[in-house]
Amino acid sequence: MITADSTLYHLIEVKKEREQFTFKSLTKPSAVIFNAFNDIPVNTERYYTWSNFFDDFHNTVMVYGTTRQIEANHTLASRFSTTLADRFTEDLIPIRKDSEILSSELGDRDLIIIGHPSDNQLMADVLKRVNITFKKNLFEWDEKEYSSSDEGLFLALPNPYNSRKAVYLFIANSALQLYQMTKNFNRMPSWAVYKGDRITEKGYHQPEWTIKRFE
Repeated sequence: MITADSTLYHLIEVKKEREQFTFKSLTKPSAVIFNAFNDIPVNTERYYTWSNFFDDFHNTVMVYGTTRQIEANHTLASRFSTTLADRFTEDLIPIRKDSEILSSELGDRDLIIIGHPSDNQLMADVLKRVNITFKKNLFEWDEKEYSSSDEGLFLALPNPYNSRKAVYLFIANSALQLYQMTKNFNRMPSWAVYKGDRITEKGYHQPEWTIKRFE
C-alpha cells in the first residue's frame, strides 16, 4: 500500500483463486499493489529475471554499441562475457556489434544488450518496441527521469522479436557507469536501478491488473 508519506507491506496468505482482504490506512492511499514481491505465481508475460539467463546461455548473444567508442565498448563486452563465464557458465557468451548482428539472431536467441540507446542502435530499437522513453544520456523508468552520468538501469523482458525468448538490457548513461554495472555478477529480479556500482532500487514487473490506483 502506497500513501503520500510511506509504503506499507501486508503479509497475506492466498489459498483460493478468489479471496478478499481488508486493510486500514490512516491516510488515503495512492495505490495498492498485489504481489509486490512476486511470491505468488500469477499469469504475466513479463516474468523474466536475470537468473533466467542461465536457462539458455548456450543460445545467448551479447550486443554492444558502435555509435562511438567502439573499441572501448568491445573491450567491456568481452570483459562482461568473461565475468559471466568465470562465475557460472564456463562458456564465453558470443559478442556482436549492433551494426552486424544478423536479423535471424534477433528472434532465435536470448539477447544481452549493453550500453545507452544513443550508442547502441539495437538497444534503441528494443526500447522503442517496449515503450520505454529515452533521450541522449538519460532514460526514464517508473515515471522518473535519470540523467546523471552515474545512473543506469537493468531490465529483463520478453524479447520483442520473439516473446518466447528474453532480452536483458544494461542501460547506462556513460561508459564508466556501464563498466560499474557489468564488472561483477549481481543477483537481480526483473529490474534494477544503479547508482555507480550500487543497486538503489529493484523489483518485478507488475501486471496492471495487480495495481489499484486511487485519484
